[in-house]
Amino acid sequence: MTAIVDLQDNRSLISGSYDKTINVYDLNDSGKLRFNLPVNKTSVTAIILNCTGNKMISCGLDDTLNVWQVVRGSNKLV
Repeated sequence: MTAIVDLQDNRSLISGSYDKTINVYDLNDSGKLRFNLPVNKTSVTAIILNCTGNKMISCGLDDTLNVWQVVRGSNKLV
């Protein structure tokens, strides 16, 4: 793992990895993987949330910057 972010919803943890993915885990279900976002061509190097927690930004070694809408109470990031 290269990055870990807590969504501060008492439920979700997000990780970025060398395997080019962003994973979302359910902390209320023993850390079970909820879903996987295969977004980068190379390693995900950083993930941050904005101050209101409704947007997530990820970047990678492929010089990309992705902005995600965080939809609370759903099983997705847009």
